[in-house]
Amino acid sequence: MSAGHHVCEVHPNAGKGAIWVVIVQSVRVGLRVRVIGTLLAGSLLVACSGRSEAPVIAEPDLADVIAEFTTALSPDVSFRRPSAPKRTAQELLEGSSPAGFTTVNGTDPVSGRKYALARSSRGDGLYLADTSTSLRVAIEVPHPTTDLDTERIGLALWRKVPGAMLLVSGTHRRVADVAHEPDTVFHAMAVRLAEQDVPQLQIHGFHDGSLPDADVVVSPGSAATGPFVRSLAESLSSFEVCRGWQSECGKLEGTRNVQGRACAEAGSPFAHVELSRSVREDRQDEVVTALAAGL
Repeated sequence: MSAGHHVCEVHPNAGKGAIWVVIVQSVRVGLRVRVIGTLLAGSLLVACSGRSEAPVIAEPDLADVIAEFTTALSPDVSFRRPSAPKRTAQELLEGSSPAGFTTVNGTDPVSGRKYALARSSRGDGLYLADTSTSLRVAIEVPHPTTDLDTERIGLALWRKVPGAMLLVSGTHRRVADVAHEPDTVFHAMAVRLAEQDVPQLQIHGFHDGSLPDADVVVSPGSAATGPFVRSLAESLSSFEVCRGWQSECGKLEGTRNVQGRACAEAGSPFAHVELSRSVREDRQDEVVTALAAGL
């Protein structure tokens, strides 16, 4: 959170036009002040006291937004196949709001960059685009929560890389594994990005015991081994890296990954990155910094 940013908690009394109490916390000065506002015609008018010179309404924390979205994913629902995933993907990339999606524009207080966020209420995913500059890389999280903390790592990497787009699956892995299910909006987005030659980095997680001698597995999946995937592997020099094009990596190379196959067909760069549980739990900042350096 940036210096001077404020977090507001709003507690309404019952009734239209009632007094609202807002608590504003200034991270920069460690100040908590009480603020009284009134709800008028649907708008919160805030009069502040304390060191802030002007009223501040906090931008939502993207980490909280994504955590709320991913923790709600249930393994106990049926997979709903989207009726027109290609059209939905195209509308999202054009900045439209397809049916079933809520879209918001804002400024991320951590990176300071403007963004567009679209999230589906129908299991079609969450998509976060940096709108402050041109698109240059896609960061994909196909197994949020089931591959522990990959959604947090994906967001942290998005914040470090200008021009990134973050794709997060909208289904629990037990309902539909989007890394192997082509009939999804997630995959349709990846196909459109591959056709535009946007490099794609997909983040996964593995148990330490599956490959005890490696911290990270980097592979091009079924795509070509080019500068993109090699650069990522080189950037991870402080980790034990199994390179899928050089070694057997415990069947963690992602060669059957459908987004990787789409990139191979389009001739677009793809990197399938598997992170051990120890790395995801204990070395998140380090691995995010290293991956960002390789992009």
